[in-house]
Amino acid sequence: MLVSNFSLPRRLGKTLLVCSRRCEEVESQLAKFGCRLTKVPDGNKALGAIRHKTFDTAILLSTGEQMDLVETILNLRDIKPSMRVIVLLDPASSDQNAVAQAIIARAIPEIPVFTLSEFQTHQDSTKDKRGRAK
Repeated sequence: MLVSNFSLPRRLGKTLLVCSRRCEEVESQLAKFGCRLTKVPDGNKALGAIRHKTFDTAILLSTGEQMDLVETILNLRDIKPSMRVIVLLDPASSDQNAVAQAIIARAIPEIPVFTLSEFQTHQDSTKDKRGRAK
């Protein structure tokens, strides 16, 4: 069951990963799915990155302490409204996940929110038998 009613694009393209914690599992999954990945440690660095480079997708896992998840999303959309923004819930933070999911659903309902396993399932479903995107 997807946390979000929205689906991910088949190809994420040039992807900005915002992750203030260890996120090797997410990085390896994105690389496996062919993302051209740039990782930044917090929301402020993400804003700087999109001002200077072009990204197709931003994936937010954790945004650091200076800027919360919703604030980061809103700022990213203000700077680059056409960029897809996706939130992946950190499996180690179940209490925070429930709060974040509820806030995003009310404040920014068009932003897709997925668990890591849902994200992996979706990405796997977009591959054909030869391993290429459909």
